[in-house]
Amino acid sequence: MSVALCAQTGPTATPEQAPKTAPQVQEVLPSYEGQNVTSLELAGQPELNVQTLLPLLSQRAGEPFSRGKVDASVAALQRTAQFHAVEVEIRPDAEGVRVLFVLQPAIYFGVFEFPGALDRFPYSRLLQVADYPPRGAYTSVDVDRAQFALETFFRRNGYFHAEVRPEIQTDKVHGLANVFFHTKLNRRAKFGKLEIRGTTPQETAHLEHVLHSWVARLRGSAIRPGKTYSLKTLENATRYLENQLMKEDHLAGQV
Repeated sequence: MSVALCAQTGPTATPEQAPKTAPQVQEVLPSYEGQNVTSLELAGQPELNVQTLLPLLSQRAGEPFSRGKVDASVAALQRTAQFHAVEVEIRPDAEGVRVLFVLQPAIYFGVFEFPGALDRFPYSRLLQVADYPPRGAYTSVDVDRAQFALETFFRRNGYFHAEVRPEIQTDKVHGLANVFFHTKLNRRAKFGKLEIRGTTPQETAHLEHVLHSWVARLRGSAIRPGKTYSLKTLENATRYLENQLMKEDHLAGQV
């Protein structure tokens, strides 16, 4: 859910100039007053040097949301005469709200591409991980979050040295920003030495034998040095050891 405010400036600024998909809702926002602003974003302009404009804003990230400060920030952006319109979009976040100043005419997200990763992962899965499609106008925060999600996903799948580098290609004719997440997966990890802690030497030897057994292999729970790392195998092994402990009357045993 997001709420948007629209402010227009300049003699040529008319509602028809804003993209049809741009938020056009005008609404009072008393429910957001005082909530923590997790991020303050100048959206819709991928090529804009935002650092030159952020000092003009009265509202700050990390401070309570203030309708008065947001209005003052909109006015400051309007006075630059660089934009046809300034829209304020509020997006609820886990720790507060994101405040986006969408600068019109805005560039919106187009397609996501994943060069370097498609030979290992399905395109549809990568789109899901990157939380595509993003909502609304281009903002670097959405790109950063997608990059972090992709790197976390690759590492959970054994590519602990994976690198993801976003590249923005702007299609000004269609008003779109296409994002290419250039990926270098590097070598996939293999299981190394198995260590079991919190047990006696005898129990450790027994549990290591359990994870090397044919039964463990049949259940996809065997962890053997030199075999390709798999998060699913690790999760299976954890459950298998916990079940084994319960069978041996360690009812409160945890792995």
